[in-house]
Amino acid sequence: AALRQWQGFVVQRKQQRARRTLCESLLESTAKGAMRVAMRRLRAFAAQRVAARRRLQLAEVMLGRTDRGVVAVAYRRWSRFLAERRSVRARLRAAQVFTQQTTRGRMRSAYATWVAFRLARVAAASRARAAHAFLRQTSLGRMRVAYTAWEQFLARRRALAKRRNGALALLARGTRSATQRAALRQWQ
Repeated sequence: AALRQWQGFVVQRKQQRARRTLCESLLESTAKGAMRVAMRRLRAFAAQRVAARRRLQLAEVMLGRTDRGVVAVAYRRWSRFLAERRSVRARLRAAQVFTQQTTRGRMRSAYATWVAFRLARVAAASRARAAHAFLRQTSLGRMRVAYTAWEQFLARRRALAKRRNGALALLARGTRSATQRAALRQWQ
């Protein structure tokens, strides 16, 4: 009985598919019909994607109950994230190939690169401020923040001294007394 019922279900699905194919081929003979067929296929595809996403979410919930499942879900999400970033980068590279051919396109590309760099710097600065604010809640964190600020101050001071010494060396090339003055200044 179950086999007969399954066979009837399969035959019914085949007949439905055949009727749908026949209707679609008749509809595609007109422009409006072709648009309706395309819209129906698009909706079916969207519904299929939603159902697949829902099944994946349910599977992740089931897998999330074990340690190994949590690791598998995390790995899958991470690899999907990396794949999306790679595809975005590839699309941007493909678009840049076309835009680099004109001066305006090169300017737009350079500006977009600069904006991306600037946004990354702003985001990094806000993350650093948030981390410092979080660290300042404990005495050890306050000491670490103070040490980091002191290291940054020393690095800026060293860079400034290096630039100043380079400028003095450039100026001191002219005369012997200027060289002696520059050496004396470095020595102090």
